[in-house]
Amino acid sequence: MKHLCIKIITGEEIVGMTESDPQTDEYINLEDPVKVSQGYDPEGNFGLRFSHFMPFSEERLFTFKRKDIILYCKPTKGLIKYYDEYFKNSHEEDPFEDEEWMHSIPMTSFSKH
Repeated sequence: MKHLCIKIITGEEIVGMTESDPQTDEYINLEDPVKVSQGYDPEGNFGLRFSHFMPFSEERLFTFKRKDIILYCKPTKGLIKYYDEYFKNSHEEDPFEDEEWMHSIPMTSFSKH
């Protein structure tokens, strides 16, 4: 499986694992997809936040029609690292069972190199 980043017609940017070929397959399957959002934390640092795609679903595999995908690309090494870390630290059980139902990694600060 490989990481894939897609932007769908709703404007959401999603990262997940796939064996699909977005150039030829009519349907793209993404396993463990997360929505990627950008913003500022309370201290004013710019960063990323991941949240489960369709968090109220028990599914781990989602199928997208290629016609509903505006763009796709291989994610950067940094994004892959954050994605892998997110799942390494995520709950195995239903994230809505405890009080921390809004499970997402903290904003990740970027620095210019």
